[in-house]
Amino acid sequence: MDMLKTLEVAYGPGTAVVWLNRADKQNAIDELMARELIEVFEGLGEDPEVNAIVLASKADAFCSGVDLSWMHRVSLADEQQQQAALALIETLMLSVHQSVKPVIARINGACVGLGVTLVACADLGFASRTSTFSYSETRMGLIPSLSAPYLIKAIGERAAMRWLLTGETFTASEAWRLGLLHDVCEDYDLDGNVNALLGALTLTQASCVQETKKTIQQLSFVTSGAEHASLLSISLKAQRSEAGREGMAAFLDKRLPVWAPPRDLGA
Repeated sequence: MDMLKTLEVAYGPGTAVVWLNRADKQNAIDELMARELIEVFEGLGEDPEVNAIVLASKADAFCSGVDLSWMHRVSLADEQQQQAALALIETLMLSVHQSVKPVIARINGACVGLGVTLVACADLGFASRTSTFSYSETRMGLIPSLSAPYLIKAIGERAAMRWLLTGETFTASEAWRLGLLHDVCEDYDLDGNVNALLGALTLTQASCVQETKKTIQQLSFVTSGAEHASLLSISLKAQRSEAGREGMAAFLDKRLPVWAPPRDLGA
């Protein structure tokens, strides 16, 4: 792998830990981080010394979603650049979801938008009790169409409906109840619990684990190629819309978008 600027990769016995490392941006995923994650996951998938991959964060947050500075610039560019950015995000999701190796998400702090989707794309999710989860797209005039299939697969359509529609924040306990997470613990126990899982995996035969994962995914793949094209189109339309550009601009300006009621409404 080339020198990484937004990630760190640490190796242990049969394991690689991919650390998200844009701490100053709370691991908001920009074009460079997306490309580096794709490159790293592809490389680790081919590494015979790696049997499991842990996705973790060196910031106070696990991941604050897509870097809206990048996405806002793209929304003002031509359609070809916008399509390329969305296709890159989709490729990132697929690179995690379709990794031949089991992927364990280690979640601390806030997990927003694309960050939640990466947890849904992973095979196992372990989180600290204080971590939180949310999709804020509809509050910014956007549509989480690329994320929706993965969240629905992870927690079901009825459960996903609320969180994708409202943009509310939900707790780690709720994420565990819904099936997005497999384990919730105190902050100081997080690494120990992840390591215990990795220890359990050392008792398994690596190729059998990979074939088992492949079999499960073949039983229920996220969407067809045609459906993916439709979801890309929906995201592109939202990104190019007046509401989408206003929502991203409001977020970057640290103000409410024009459709939001004043904060003191009803006071």
